[in-house]
Amino acid sequence: MKILISITLLLSTTLSFSQTGNFRKVTNPEAIVQKLNASSKNTKTIDSDFKQFKHLDILENDMESTGHFSYSAPDKVRWEYLQPYRYLIVMNTGAMWINDGSKTKKYDTQSNKMFKEINDLMVGMLQGKILNSNKFSVSFFENNKQISAKLTPKTS
Repeated sequence: MKILISITLLLSTTLSFSQTGNFRKVTNPEAIVQKLNASSKNTKTIDSDFKQFKHLDILENDMESTGHFSYSAPDKVRWEYLQPYRYLIVMNTGAMWINDGSKTKKYDTQSNKMFKEINDLMVGMLQGKILNSNKFSVSFFENNKQISAKLTPKTS
């Protein structure tokens, strides 16, 4: 069964992930967490093209982006948008580089709280640690082909 993790942030924008079929609430979420933890411990690399749909209430049509995503354990991430514009984010051992197509900026994620949160969130999802975070409540849903984890930020 393919595992699909989608994050729902309570903001005015939402990311729409391609999901097929009707999802129902998982009756044994602990078993899902155990499988995900075992799988993430064995995952050394991820390399994939992606298509992202972003919905904004103020726009008539969803915005579609395509790109490439790479991960190398334990904490290296390359997230590159190719269309409709070029944008690159690289995270590597406490540093983050962002290239917006015209210039590259480097950030120290240990001294910049916002970038540390982004880094921790991304790497935490890839390592499976996000499901044990006290920052989110987690609900699991499934259909015959996929499992979806809905993470809702807890208010502080």
